[in-house]
Amino acid sequence: MSQGERRADGKANGSGVDSDDFAEQINYLAALGRLVVPRAFAFVGRRILFVGHEPFDVEELGNLLPDGAGWHEWPYVPDGYKADVVVLGRVFEKGLVKTVLSGIEGSPKVIPQEGFLDELLFGHDWWGGKHASLQEMVNSHRGLQAARSIGALRKAGIVTPQPAEKKSPVLRRSSTLPVRSVSNNPPGRIAGPGSTFTWPSTMPKRPRVRATPIWS
Repeated sequence: MSQGERRADGKANGSGVDSDDFAEQINYLAALGRLVVPRAFAFVGRRILFVGHEPFDVEELGNLLPDGAGWHEWPYVPDGYKADVVVLGRVFEKGLVKTVLSGIEGSPKVIPQEGFLDELLFGHDWWGGKHASLQEMVNSHRGLQAARSIGALRKAGIVTPQPAEKKSPVLRRSSTLPVRSVSNNPPGRIAGPGSTFTWPSTMPKRPRVRATPIWS
């Protein structure tokens, strides 16, 4: 019996529920549970703070967490709440990320929403074995860039890049410049056929005495 025939037979029983479809859904949920639950329960006992929005809805992300994992969305945070994981969205008011992170004691783990899902569903830690994913996303994520600028990603090995040193230009002689010819004439002498030049002397000149004519 084909799959379609089994489904038609199940509906024909009058129960209104396709028994085969129902069994497939249960098996899928069981397989998904075996995959996700152990990783999701790694968040139990952790205090998570969501800052900003998109690409995912904050409430939907929070609902993926098991009981025992506390989470809040900024600015709806109780007094004295000490987050140890900060999940950043891509849309937020200017300066918000720096303000929030500067007000948190200690050094919380700062990850984007994508990194949160990757760890929750697949166990990939962006501050650990998947450090390259965090490094790559910093270049396109304003929230992570703001966190990096105040040193909030230092424990993940990501620091603010230093500006490149400016090097003074090296002047090179162009091969197209005319080459000055070298003359055998000493400096100050004008070359030419039959030309002469008297070099100056440092000896004082003796005054010329004009002879007085003797008249006879």
